[in-house]
Amino acid sequence: MGDLYQNAVLTISAGRASPCYEGFLDHDFRPQDFVSLPSPEVGNSGSLLIHGGYANPMVPGLQPSNKRAWTLQETFMSPRLLIFTDIQVFWKCQTCFKTDGYAEKNWHAWCASTGYVGVTSKELNPPSKSFLKRSFWKKAGKSPENELLVQWNRVFNNYTRRELSDEEDKLPAIAAVAERFSEALGSEYRAGLWKNHLIVGLAWKTVYKQNSRPPKWRSPTWSWASIDGEVATTWLVPTAELLHCSTTPAAESIKFGAVTSGELVVRGFLRRVELKKVDDTWIIAGNNPSIKRVVNGSGSTGAQFSCDVLSEMEFLSQNSETIIAWCLALGNKVESVIRRNAQHSVETSCLVLIKLGHSSNLYQRIGFYRAARVYGDQPNWFEQG
Repeated sequence: MGDLYQNAVLTISAGRASPCYEGFLDHDFRPQDFVSLPSPEVGNSGSLLIHGGYANPMVPGLQPSNKRAWTLQETFMSPRLLIFTDIQVFWKCQTCFKTDGYAEKNWHAWCASTGYVGVTSKELNPPSKSFLKRSFWKKAGKSPENELLVQWNRVFNNYTRRELSDEEDKLPAIAAVAERFSEALGSEYRAGLWKNHLIVGLAWKTVYKQNSRPPKWRSPTWSWASIDGEVATTWLVPTAELLHCSTTPAAESIKFGAVTSGELVVRGFLRRVELKKVDDTWIIAGNNPSIKRVVNGSGSTGAQFSCDVLSEMEFLSQNSETIIAWCLALGNKVESVIRRNAQHSVETSCLVLIKLGHSSNLYQRIGFYRAARVYGDQPNWFEQG
């Protein structure tokens, strides 16, 4: 499907259509305050549309088609789009973004409102001048490669907000997009992550608590593709070292699609922790300054972490109030904090893991956590243990 969109002269995007079989041409795009008058020209059977104007542009909200995972590649791969939303028709090509009426002219701001993905395939390889001039590029390390990673993170964050009718399509539905990014990045693809930047790619976390894991295995737990729910990423300077990473494609000829197995070997700081249930929340228990928090005013000492799938915690605890887990340090993020002496804080991004078997060196990811300390204070949490 990716090649079909990429080689098409024009793609018509039925943004206002919910299911793929719903029509869109019978929709009246006129807002209620429009007045239709017969054309004054003799022999003209059309009409004039008049309205009082708007203080702010008319911008469509989230379009129903952008709730579906498979439609993301439609926007990303197509060189030209004619988009039918619930209020207007829009045109997007490689040189401009236009509308048939008064509306937001900024493509990226418009995408944020409507759910369309802002970057397109043609911008990637080589990166276009407009692509590299965007203001957020400087935040990513001032390199085209890092900008590509920023854009990949935006694309797959958008993708994880969408729904699939077939749970096994999680990786196949974004395969065409991944293939184009692979060409631009020059990196191999491992179940949703880039091998050349895998430690950074592991630093994803869920946005909401209402996540689930499909009943049938779909990908390793270290991949965001293993869960259903919105996922966000964070930037870091890696401290962990990648030793080995491999996945087995379901079809040998489709390298960017579904996988049947995966293996990851990482060397890094590892610390044993105790997860404790407080009310309806699971925390990392302890009194270390890096993790000290008071949860829900209960007086319990510890810190909340981001569970990948909250409903799994009850099963893992086997009705106990504690779980023995491990925190693997991935890397650090240094940023300024507001303090009288203008000190800095250091955040260490960690994977929260459990062992598969008491004597096993195999682990399963169950969450993500950031341990913070003030730069120049006592040693890092991991260095103490």
